[in-house]
Amino acid sequence: MRMKQIQLELFPDQDRKCMYHKSDAKPEKGGGPSTFTYPAGDHQRNGLEENPLRSDFPEILAGEEFFKFASGRLETWNLFHTLAIRIEPVESEESERSRRKMEFSDAKVIAGDAMNAVAELLDEICERYSGFWGIVDADCLGCFIPAKDASEVLETAEKLREDIKKKTKASASAGISVFPLLDYKREDILENALKALEHASFLGPDNMVEFDAVSLNISADKLYQKGDMDGAVKEFQRALLMDSENINARNSLGVCYGVKGEHAKALEEFEIAMRLDPEDVMAPYNAGLTHLMTGDEEKALEYFLKAYVL
Repeated sequence: MRMKQIQLELFPDQDRKCMYHKSDAKPEKGGGPSTFTYPAGDHQRNGLEENPLRSDFPEILAGEEFFKFASGRLETWNLFHTLAIRIEPVESEESERSRRKMEFSDAKVIAGDAMNAVAELLDEICERYSGFWGIVDADCLGCFIPAKDASEVLETAEKLREDIKKKTKASASAGISVFPLLDYKREDILENALKALEHASFLGPDNMVEFDAVSLNISADKLYQKGDMDGAVKEFQRALLMDSENINARNSLGVCYGVKGEHAKALEEFEIAMRLDPEDVMAPYNAGLTHLMTGDEEKALEYFLKAYVL
């Protein structure tokens, strides 16, 4: 039986994703998976209306209303930072309950005094910088600051987290993003801050992360797992614009191209990955698999032997 026939049996289109070797993004520190869910839809919007903050801050916007307001307000802002703050309970008799995904009906577990204290702190920050804040999710607040000095914003965010610890029994994780950045629009920056918050959750509780290539890598991995190859490609490409030597993003982009059947593009990414890190086994294996899929058995063997040696 000729190799092309064998390929049709071994590597049908729906199996390509399983054959390629791709590692998920791993931040430098360990940590569990994120429990953050980006708000959308009527169910979550209704839940947001029940947030305890609404009684003390009746004018504060939440969910879709907050996003729409932010989009309009930011039209005249040419430089700003966005913070996404998630409140986390300390270990207690409620710890088992707090570890699972929080539903809107459970918001009172950590809201109450803690959320009010954070809201007051955000109010102070926004008054100082002429910014604004709102409710993103049951345990997450968003804040926009038109500050030019990035180091000052980082110091402000860090002090906010320290003040939360002092005034409440909770800690906070934060994701931070800036505009302008790459080709992102103003209305994209809150989502970038949320991706940075997702990144922070991988590091464990009580962490702060600036939106970077790893944040995009994590976001792309989620799209890849859902089968959204085009979306994953776009995220990996942006990750490489932020860090062209990110081996994981480079190899993963090649895998996406391979799954899409764009073999020339896949091989180009694997070659770059091999130049950047000659000791990494994923790229030569994936290059060998790609050559095998295109019928070049000699090249496939060459790369598989490289992978075998590694």
